[in-house]
Amino acid sequence: MIISIKKWIKKHVILYRILSSMHSTYSKLMVPIRVLNNFRRVKKYYYNTSDNLILEAIRALEKNRRSMIPFDFIQKYQNLDYKIFNEFAEYPSISILGNQVYFPKETTTIQIFEAVKTHFIEQDPESPHRYINNKAKIKGHSAVLIGASDGLFALELFDSFQHIFLFESDPKWIEPLKKTFEHCYQKITIVNKFVSDKTSGKEIRLDDYFKDYIYPIDFLQSDVEGTACLVLKGAESILHNNVLKLAIACYHNSTESFEIQKILINSGFKISFSKKFVYMWMHNLKEPYFRNGVLYAQKDQETN
Repeated sequence: MIISIKKWIKKHVILYRILSSMHSTYSKLMVPIRVLNNFRRVKKYYYNTSDNLILEAIRALEKNRRSMIPFDFIQKYQNLDYKIFNEFAEYPSISILGNQVYFPKETTTIQIFEAVKTHFIEQDPESPHRYINNKAKIKGHSAVLIGASDGLFALELFDSFQHIFLFESDPKWIEPLKKTFEHCYQKITIVNKFVSDKTSGKEIRLDDYFKDYIYPIDFLQSDVEGTACLVLKGAESILHNNVLKLAIACYHNSTESFEIQKILINSGFKISFSKKFVYMWMHNLKEPYFRNGVLYAQKDQETN
């Protein structure tokens, strides 16, 4: 019996390794082909365009076809110089604008630099991924940030709110976030849950989490890899009962922007979008190839 079990395990382990190897080989072969095909389609589709933004993006993609934000402003972030602290400690960290920001175990120096660079590129005033246009208008009692990861955006908003809720589904980020905000834990609540339209073991509806919360929610930001509609469907009471602003990443698939917009317009929100656009080079793209980056929504007092 034991010998049979061992043979079964060995057989399936070998099969798993073979399939993993095949998948890795397929990815190495297919990704470059997809990148090239996407770029060819873009150039063909916009062959006669006079749109300066699109022309700038195409010029940038000529140099780097794997640029998600294909605009010249990103060049100013290519040589960021920060000091990594405790590089070989359990949780390496980096000092940014007077804050010590921690990262998960075994995060390399290169990965930390890339994460920081990506944050500054995404939140640049010219970026299509920028969550806020005017920081002075984003303030109030409570902010809810979904997909918190390294907490850098939360640090930007720290002085604008009395309390900030950080929802992060990936458990590897929880301890680093606690360490980053340990000096002000009274002001930060970290929730290790996947925000969705239902509540179960690892999932939570915002309406359920904030059911007995007596303070206003003034700002909600979400970047959740294509599941923003689930977040909003699980927050119907919050959307109805609060005069809040939202910033929702809406580029993860070709229909996400439209679907989010429909939900929020039906809930009485005014909609606008970030400047410029993102280019999802890793997808098998279809027309029109460029996508809105962040959807902004606002409900005025008189429309509530």
